Amino acid sequence: MPRDESLFRAAELELYGAVDELGDVIPSILVAGEDATDQAVATPVIYLVMNRRIARPFTVGIGMTDFELHIVAMLAFRQAMLDQTSNRDIFNRFPWMNLTSVIF
Repeated sequence: MPRDESLFRAAELELYGAVDELGDVIPSILVAGEDATDQAVATPVIYLVMNRRIARPFTVGIGMTDFELHIVAMLAFRQAMLDQTSNRDIFNRFPWMNLTSVIF
């Protein structure tokens, strides 16, 4: 990559970071009107800012949902094991189940 291009990319990333740090970018764009909003959203800077602001909460939400479903699957598996055998027999066959009964 030529030096000019690498300097341009570094300046571009610095600009994107500076705009991303501004807190009221999206509300001020929405107040500007429909035509101005359409023009602003088409720019790479605003497009990147909006992607970052939307992706962060979405990623956290996916992680939390995955964690909750994992806990539900563990509890469902434990209940299925307890339903198929007596309590004493399950702990003899699967000693780790005794540990999960202490945790949950």
